[in-house]
Order: sequence, then structure tokens, then C-alpha cells
Amino acid sequence: MKKSFIYNCLPLLFAAMATFSFTACGGGDGDDTDYAAIAAMQGALGGGTGGSMLDNRIVDLGLSVKWASCNVGATQPWEYGGYYAWGETEEKSEYSWSTYKYWRDKNGNGRYDYNASTSELTNIGSNISGTQYDAATVKWGGSWRMPTKAEQDELHTKCTWQWTTLNSVNGYRVTGPNGNSIFLPATGISGGQFSTGFLQGSFGFYWSGSLSTVWYDNRAYNMNFGIGNYDFDEVDERCTGLAIRPVCP
Repeated sequence: MKKSFIYNCLPLLFAAMATFSFTACGGGDGDDTDYAAIAAMQGALGGGTGGSMLDNRIVDLGLSVKWASCNVGATQPWEYGGYYAWGETEEKSEYSWSTYKYWRDKNGNGRYDYNASTSELTNIGSNISGTQYDAATVKWGGSWRMPTKAEQDELHTKCTWQWTTLNSVNGYRVTGPNGNSIFLPATGISGGQFSTGFLQGSFGFYWSGSLSTVWYDNRAYNMNFGIGNYDFDEVDERCTGLAIRPVCP
């Protein structure tokens, strides 16, 4: 994680909210998301189509995939939702190598060994999007899944970003080429020396399903942002707890 940026939070209020477009992606079993509240919020902001509660979490930004209006584990678009280690599908109280499901301490030293002759990590694939290791797929079902790095990159190259505040929560309003928008709250990060939700309100961190190709196999790509800055080539250790914003076809 990059820690060299210092940000002063000067949030802006929404001046207007673009109209949302929705289609169904199915699923929802075991998901307690309050879609009625989401629909009511979107209606108040000028969005929504009056469709089903399930439909009201889908936002078409005019990209290759559709994006969810809230994070996995959230009940409102402005809520942070859950924190998940890469490849794990349940939240936990501690995010570290010692609690990571797919780490084997081969040398018995209690920490990840970069000098080990063979990887200390179970190979769960270079792209876990849509697999049994994908918290979005497991929690929401249907065709919901984690975005790939390429799909996250589209938010960078094809959308506009505006730091703002929604319901007293800092984050970015991301507007697609068709004028529709999603809100990404500044979720913070969980893991290691950091408490759960460290840097909430100042930074946001969101997993992709793509394993890093430029680091050791102990890191995966994510997008992160703070006020005035966002990064789509970021990698973090797989044991770290980050948020997940799902996508569907």
C-alpha cells in the first residue's frame, strides 16, 4: 500500500446525481442488502427506474460490465461494507498472514518468506473473479463477481471522478460515458498494523480479482484513491482486508 500521500479532506456536496439505468443480474440468496432503502435513496437523487429491488442495485455506466450501487456487505451505497482478504469469502477480526486461509508457514517463522524456494501460498488462480474464491459471487450469487483489473481500469480511462460527500461519507462520484454514476465510499483498509477500516473517510481500497503480474504471488491488484488522487496499478498483500464493489455482465 502506498502511504506517501497526505490528504486534507475538503468534501464537496453532490450538486446533482445522474440518472441510473438498471438491469437484473440475478442472485441475492443470503444477501441482506436493504434494496428498498437503496431504491429510495436513488429516487431522492433522481435515479432508479421503479423496477424490482434486485434491479435497483445495478448501474449501467456505459462500460463493458455493469457496476453494483453498493459494496459487498453494505446496505446503502455510502456504507463501507465488508473487508475481505483476497480469495476469502468471510470477514474476520484480524487480517494478517497468520490468519490467511491460503498461506503455509513453511519455515515456521510466522511471516511470509520472500526468500522461500517455493511459494508459501496455495495457488487459487491468477483471476478469481466469478470463482469459489470470489466473495461477491459467493455472497450475492447469480452473475455477480469481483471486477478484473481491466474492468477497474475502465473506471479510470473512461469515467470522470469527483471527490464528494454522500450522507456524510467521503468518497468519489464516478460518472460513466453515458452520464450514469456510482458512489465509491472511502473505505479505508484492514490488516497488519492497521485497525479495521484504518483511513476510513480519507482513502478507499477495492480488490480486483486479478493476481499481480509484477510482484511476487503474494499480492493482487486493487484500485485505491484519496482526495485528488486515484491509482489503478496498486498491489497489496493478499492477506489484507479490502472492500469489494461487484460487477455483472
